[in-house]
Amino acid sequence: MIKSLLVVASLFFSFNILAASQPATCGPTIQGGFDNFPWGLGKAQPFPWTKVQGLWKVDGDLDLVLKLKVIRQTANLKQLDVQIFSKVHSCNNPIMHGVGIITSLEQNVVRIIIDNKLIKLAVFNSSDLEINAAACGEQVLAASMFELSSDLGTVLDSQSQPAQVTNMLLKKISTSLDLVCKKR
Repeated sequence: MIKSLLVVASLFFSFNILAASQPATCGPTIQGGFDNFPWGLGKAQPFPWTKVQGLWKVDGDLDLVLKLKVIRQTANLKQLDVQIFSKVHSCNNPIMHGVGIITSLEQNVVRIIIDNKLIKLAVFNSSDLEINAAACGEQVLAASMFELSSDLGTVLDSQSQPAQVTNMLLKKISTSLDLVCKKR
């Protein structure tokens, strides 16, 4: 009896150590309704135009990769070419493509219209979002994808609810713009 109790206790202890040693993921577990997380906080940091170019993955998703390329950066206009790839379904061709711009309303937020979706992209301090800086980094690139209705005004009106909002955290995987997919 004591022997089996010791075995169970040692297994329990081993599993706890194993679980603690697993790397924490930032994860797309962000909560909030329309324009709530993180956009309603108004704490977006200046957009890192000189560091954003490259390949980014959606944290917690092994399939989606975003290719971000600065295509114009002048005093009056900043543009970001955004291509979204699925490593499983169409690695060589983007499944979505659009151009992001900064507006005067939110100067630190890039807005991208792609395939009847509005994507908002910005950098936030982890402490402002109350997420784990050790797992996520001191600053995170956050994205929210809003499904647009046929009436664009419903997305821009903060009183109404869009059909679907997806919040994501992005992690940079390469400064290169070359996407290489391994055959499975």
